[in-house]
Amino acid sequence: ALALPTHIANLKLQLHEGLLNRIEHIRLNGPEPGPGRLPTQLNYSIEHIEGEGLALALDLQGIAIASGAACVSKNMAVPPALAAIGLDAALAKGNVLLSLGRDTTADDIDHALEVIPKQVDKLRTMSPAWVEK
Repeated sequence: ALALPTHIANLKLQLHEGLLNRIEHIRLNGPEPGPGRLPTQLNYSIEHIEGEGLALALDLQGIAIASGAACVSKNMAVPPALAAIGLDAALAKGNVLLSLGRDTTADDIDHALEVIPKQVDKLRTMSPAWVEK
């Protein structure tokens, strides 16, 4: 297993708890932060948004995230890794991957926790599925 500096583990937990407290209808994919998951990654499904749309909006705000799975396919099927954990197509569309590294700072996490929920809210206001809710 990779040795994870304590500060990265703390930042990851701060990011995880902050997102869960600030965004409604967000689901962590895979095990809770700790020894059972990759030490530097968090993967979420956010209902009623497109993950790619969020990735583009955040890129404009200086935050780089990925959407989809590591095993990307060109068709609209749920990627195999997400299907294996029982994720349906609607949740897979709102799938985003956040990665932390040795250069990640507390300021980076604070910035992400300020910007990500605002962008999710903005995208949801444009989603017919959210409006009907």
